[in-house]
Amino acid sequence: MTDSAVSPDPYPLRRSFLEQGLGSAVGLVQFNAQELVDKVSASTLAGAVVSSANAPIGTLEFDALTVMALDFAEDGDDTTYELRFQLGALLRKLGITPGGYQRRDLVIALKRLYDVSLELPEFDEDGNEIGVRQRRLFSELAVYADSRTLQEVDGPRDKAGNLSFVKIADAEGAHAQVTLTPWFAEAVLDRRGRTLDLETQRALDGAAKRIWVTLGMLPYVQAADGQSESYTIALDDKVYEALKLRAKRPTDNRKALRAALERILERDPSYTRLEVVKSRNTWSLVVERLAGDAKQAALRSREADRDTRPKGRIAA
Repeated sequence: MTDSAVSPDPYPLRRSFLEQGLGSAVGLVQFNAQELVDKVSASTLAGAVVSSANAPIGTLEFDALTVMALDFAEDGDDTTYELRFQLGALLRKLGITPGGYQRRDLVIALKRLYDVSLELPEFDEDGNEIGVRQRRLFSELAVYADSRTLQEVDGPRDKAGNLSFVKIADAEGAHAQVTLTPWFAEAVLDRRGRTLDLETQRALDGAAKRIWVTLGMLPYVQAADGQSESYTIALDDKVYEALKLRAKRPTDNRKALRAALERILERDPSYTRLEVVKSRNTWSLVVERLAGDAKQAALRSREADRDTRPKGRIAA
């Protein structure tokens, strides 16, 4: 008896993983910013202030980190906390065609992730903030290629004949090895965070991407059938600050929020309602989305249904 052939999934899901603390501090990430700054502070929805220093974190850094986190959870060494990968393979997962410039950009992004230090709040079991701790993401970073390939790479070398850190990326088969710090590795292995849809993550930028990540971190209330979930956020100054919506007038913040929500609904079919509503003198964001098998089905059919899928609701 022979096993029957299984047809490949025509729409395989691509995933990434974001640790909970970093998800709460997503305001630190400078998505689609023209100029990255070396030190950033941001509020969280929990009211805590977090900061990063020593290296800017932009779109490439963030996306690479979330893909590496998922790869580590699935294939990393849970005793040494090491993860090895080919630069070109990681770029392809990010939807980037690998070439010399792209590999160099990725190496620079990895170096920034190695250099960055984060001040993340800590909370007790009741959700009360108990302090702030400075943390790093990686304890070691190496970029390497086999010696025969490196001999073909042009570039300045040191007295020992070694290429610079970034120039090694010119080698087509260049690899990287990172060692995650214990807190970060354990958080990923314990799944303290959220799995994200990489297709949506790659498609969004700027405020839409920041808000989408924040929505993914909310403590949703799931329906009895497990196929949908919802959450409502009161829109106050703290929330706008956490989302980096900093207009002088609340009206302008709501306008920017609605525009970002429209983009999210266009890209992520798991959201069925993203509506800014007013009740008496209070504005709120109502979030409803699919869960369980219903969410998986919507994501898998996204490409086929892109032109016909009904959009969710946004208040005018």
